[in-house]
Amino acid sequence: MFLQRRRHLRAVKRRKLEHQREQKSEYDALLAKRVVERKAKVAAIKASHHKAA
Repeated sequence: MFLQRRRHLRAVKRRKLEHQREQKSEYDALLAKRVVERKAKVAAIKASHHKAA
């Protein structure tokens, strides 16, 4: 009885960790995309100021 419960709790913990890893990778990808978009936006603004001056 005790071993089954321990095995179950380990399985739950393992699933939870896997889910967290997946969520973290998705979030990191989203952040990287936002950084690229922001850099492009800043570069476009700088380019437009450079043309105007």
